[in-house]
Amino acid sequence: MSTQANSDRQASRQMGEDELALLGEFIAEAIEHIDSIEAVALKLEASPGDDRSINTIFRGFHTIKGGAGFVGLRQIGELAHAAEDVLEHARHRRLELIGPTMDLVLQTADGIRSLVGSLDVVRSTGQLPADDPTADELVARLKRCARLEPADSPSAIEPMPATPANTEFSPPDVAESPPDGVDSIVRIKTQRLDALMNLIGELVVAELMVREAQEGSAGNSLAAQQLAHLHRITRELYDLSVSLRMVPIRATFQKMARAARDIGRKMGKEIELKISGEDTELDRKLIEAIGDPLMHMVRNAIDHGIEPPEDRLRLRKARAGLIAFEARHEGGEILIEIRDDGGGLDRHRILTEARRAGLIEGGEELTDRDVWAFVFHPGLSTAENLTEVSGRGVGMDVVKRNVEALRGSIEIQSSQGAGTLFRVRLPLTLAVIDTLAVGVGAERYLLPITSIEESIQPTPDQLRHAPGVGEMCLVRGKPLPLVRLGELFGVDGQKPGHGGAIAVVVRDGQRRCCLLVDALLGQQQVVLKPMGPLVGDPLGICGGTVLGDGRIALVLDVPGLVRRAAGRQQKLQARSHDRLSGVHA
Repeated sequence: MSTQANSDRQASRQMGEDELALLGEFIAEAIEHIDSIEAVALKLEASPGDDRSINTIFRGFHTIKGGAGFVGLRQIGELAHAAEDVLEHARHRRLELIGPTMDLVLQTADGIRSLVGSLDVVRSTGQLPADDPTADELVARLKRCARLEPADSPSAIEPMPATPANTEFSPPDVAESPPDGVDSIVRIKTQRLDALMNLIGELVVAELMVREAQEGSAGNSLAAQQLAHLHRITRELYDLSVSLRMVPIRATFQKMARAARDIGRKMGKEIELKISGEDTELDRKLIEAIGDPLMHMVRNAIDHGIEPPEDRLRLRKARAGLIAFEARHEGGEILIEIRDDGGGLDRHRILTEARRAGLIEGGEELTDRDVWAFVFHPGLSTAENLTEVSGRGVGMDVVKRNVEALRGSIEIQSSQGAGTLFRVRLPLTLAVIDTLAVGVGAERYLLPITSIEESIQPTPDQLRHAPGVGEMCLVRGKPLPLVRLGELFGVDGQKPGHGGAIAVVVRDGQRRCCLLVDALLGQQQVVLKPMGPLVGDPLGICGGTVLGDGRIALVLDVPGLVRRAAGRQQKLQARSHDRLSGVHA
């Protein structure tokens, strides 16, 4: 029977309920095996000939082939079978998995991932999709390679297709097969996890309300003991629900490593990959949202940073450029670093483009940190030539905006000729946040603990007003912009002047400012809720929460407030520089 006839027959076949249940299991397991194949393949390329890695890849394709045959998925089965034949040669040292041959193995994994992704619609329609002709072409290439003919590497390497967005989700990360008789994972839908988290958040709020009501009345000791027991159970249940949302960053780093490899080969650059901290866990929603910003930074590092092999040798560098990924916990946050040992940022060129764009004036003196910040300005690009990867001055502004939307921050360190470091800071989770409650008049606001440096009671001598700049507060001899929250949010009753008021020093990366409040009310861990489409994204607010007494409190957007105040700091520094220049002149 012809391939076209097979395709027509598959497309017209309806799957029964039992087959649909098996299909769901196959989709989830196939994605796990493809992820494993890709990760091991990248390691194998760094140490060719490793028998254990070759056998792991072989077993992955073999398992996919068996599952595809059981569910009746011809193309996936043929792809996996053809890959097995190639890997069989590699196992017996008749073929080496390097260069174009490794490209072919990875593209086979991509092809199976794409076919598996197209199966997701079958759960709602019950009908298998038509065959993909590109898969048959890939099978033909694998068969030629299995006949030990030279592997043909295509001129363009396509990006890895995305995993289906509504596939089932496994909270624990399992690298190897579990022991016999032990179930190590339970696959559950992400929607159920979100619903569970919301319900437990409501339970925590309800428990706080009951406890505060009990504390405000003359309750008996037995009721107090029972409430304490309820609080412990609620707290443990809450912590457990939060942990279910936490997943390792390993899969994201694996995608970055794959992208670095493919982009490097496409641009004729040799790339050495280094990954550390891949077991660091953070919120699943953060994992989903941070992928695109990290991918753009990797592309920029290879396109603009890493030099061609010949240039690196002339500069007495290693032929292969280094791209290093690292994740770790630091100060209650997740720190993600992407580092390269390429040419670094060109300060002079960035300043030239910034002046051309009207972002700075001719004689203004800027620190390195201020100069690197121009990289995130929309439309500003220092690339001499446009490439398929980057160079149009778009992207880095979106990266910064996306990171800040996650309540995170991004900064750059660079040294010309020695490379560039992108440092991204993110909260551990988007659902839970440790805050400091502050009072402004009759209102209460919440500040994320990780953004707070210190608090002081400013004296009259510490509060200054700079004409054309605004209010400043001297903290340890350094002027910081001062933001009066009462004036910002139109709240009556904030103490006038400085009498009894408290200045909370907050930071966003290296930038700092002072928030003037009436009182510090104590630390609280809260469930952060978005403002919703009707409210939008108001200035200085990132969300809200329900407190134990039933009142709603707003969580302040510290990075946004600091950015708002940063312009005044730059004006003050520029004015000081002009005065000093006049004195020296």
